[in-house]
Amino acid sequence: MKVLLTFDNNNYKLEKLSNYLQQRHISYCSLALFKCQSLPIDNSLISIVKKADIIIFSSANAVNYSQKLHKLLDDKLLLSIGKNTTRTMQKYALIANITAQKPFGSESLLRSIALQKIANKHIVLLTADPNRGYLQQILENRKAKITTISVYSIMPTKIQLPKDFFTESYLIIISNALSLKNLIQNLDNQHKKQFLIQQTVLVISERLKSVAKNLGLTKIIVSENASLTAICKKIMQYY
Repeated sequence: MKVLLTFDNNNYKLEKLSNYLQQRHISYCSLALFKCQSLPIDNSLISIVKKADIIIFSSANAVNYSQKLHKLLDDKLLLSIGKNTTRTMQKYALIANITAQKPFGSESLLRSIALQKIANKHIVLLTADPNRGYLQQILENRKAKITTISVYSIMPTKIQLPKDFFTESYLIIISNALSLKNLIQNLDNQHKKQFLIQQTVLVISERLKSVAKNLGLTKIIVSENASLTAICKKIMQYY
């Protein structure tokens, strides 16, 4: 059995997971099922950030692709969606005032004290296009003045499956819904889709598990959170 990694080629986890599997002599392969691309940040968005009280980084990529804004954040309350995002912030000398606790993610961050009494607070959410939209919805319900700025886009890539792909069995690591949907769309007949349904899929959240179920997958395991440590732990439990 092989492990199939489906993180984008810019994701640090791809290299880290590859090294982890090599060290344990676990066979693996990787597919780039999506790619990230920076989006322009114009002066109108810069003006919005200057007026913000709170900045939320929704991912490590949101940190990487928002460098143009970093110099404006010294007097802002900075919130991070999880440990990896916080570590990435530190690379740019940005200190997260609050990091979502386990299980990392939007739901956990929304429980933080800083996001309770926020009526009329100016909040900027730095995120991807497309994005889940969940954080913005809840913050609007709490009467915050929320602006979502997409600093990068996530796009499906054209993939070419290895010739021997359908002769192996896999533990497939899925990090987002777009990866899973793109993989299924590249399986151009019912026989191939049936093959995928028979594989075990490791997802990083209960929400993504629901997406996988809706797409017809049945063998689904869930890591405790999206961190590299949690994913590796789940891989070893499976093996």
